[in-house]
Amino acid sequence: MSFNGTEGGTISLQQGGEWTQNWRETHSGASKSVFFGRETLEDLLGQTGCMGIRVYFAINNNDKVTAVLVGADADGDDLVESVVDLGVLCPPMCPPKPSVLNGG
Repeated sequence: MSFNGTEGGTISLQQGGEWTQNWRETHSGASKSVFFGRETLEDLLGQTGCMGIRVYFAINNNDKVTAVLVGADADGDDLVESVVDLGVLCPPMCPPKPSVLNGG
């Protein structure tokens, strides 16, 4: 496996809405999203050899679904010098404006 930094891509808002609705319907009461600030993401991406960010789904100490982020290099290996969580969960801190992504 080899990463070049172009992995991933955009999808339509409609598709994103359908997929997030699927999550909400099959995981009622679970976290809808996790917010990470720009500086935190830039720190991960700024690591030497970092080609992108890998997201691990996780359950935190409060039994809430969350995400653990690490950088990944071109070989696909995790850059474990910096492991990120402590993002802001929704709920309780959900977007104030409703959208198809958050079920509003």
